[in-house]
Amino acid sequence: MSTAEVARPKGRTGFVVLLVVLALVAIPVGLFGTAVTPGWAMLATGALLATAGMVAAVLRQRWGFVMLAIGAGLLLGIGGYVGLGLIQPDGPACGGTGCQV
Repeated sequence: MSTAEVARPKGRTGFVVLLVVLALVAIPVGLFGTAVTPGWAMLATGALLATAGMVAAVLRQRWGFVMLAIGAGLLLGIGGYVGLGLIQPDGPACGGTGCQV
């Protein structure tokens, strides 16, 4: 009876985990970075990183995936900031300068 050979991963698992961690770290950076800097600057940075990452990935540069993960995380964080701004009320629930009891 012979044993079947098991296909082993070729070292990509660690790299994929690194990309996921970088994207997850970039999401709060995009979320809070948009709150303290001009929104257009964060949007331009995220879009530039994601675009450069896509071009580098197409050209088979391994670092392109890192840039793409960071850029995508920034853009997701910026989208989260915009989404929170849309669903958040503009002022206190009772209106005016605050609730008077």
